[in-house]
Amino acid sequence: MPPTLQRILDSQLPHPAFALGPRFDILAWNRARTDVYGDPAATIPAHRHLLWLFFSDHMRELIQNWEPSARSILADFRSATGLYVHEPWFTALVRELSESSHEFRALWREHEIGKQRVTSREVGHPLVGRMMLEETALVVDDRSGRRVILETPQPGTGTEDKLTALAWRYDRVQAPTQRTTGQALR
Repeated sequence: MPPTLQRILDSQLPHPAFALGPRFDILAWNRARTDVYGDPAATIPAHRHLLWLFFSDHMRELIQNWEPSARSILADFRSATGLYVHEPWFTALVRELSESSHEFRALWREHEIGKQRVTSREVGHPLVGRMMLEETALVVDDRSGRRVILETPQPGTGTEDKLTALAWRYDRVQAPTQRTTGQALR
């Protein structure tokens, strides 16, 4: 990950943003992404993948429009990774997700590609309540296959204020620890 890409993600605060690799691995994220969805760093590196995270129980509970979002992400994954279907990492990923998630297994069997993309997520956050986030995917123009995913508040939903409140809470709770230990913020 180039440092410039991390700076782009960080500049989006208080809006969630993250970067995906061509295999849908989560390469980097900003603090707002952690505030809203949880910290990908707490996940083992092999599962720091959009599908692994999205088909987790945590995301299933957090995202109120989970099923249409899951269908959309899966269709997008199929479309973007069609050239890799015979590679060992691809078959291992599908096998492991099929074994661990009955929802993944059922949706994978439907073979959806190119359906209407879901670009709005309804998140039921345990601290601030309902938020509506609109997703925009930008392709990084360096032939790496990376994408930057930006999530912006849907106007008129109060989501902007809730994201600001989460950022403020994080600054108040985490900043003293960060100063004490010298750890860098994400």
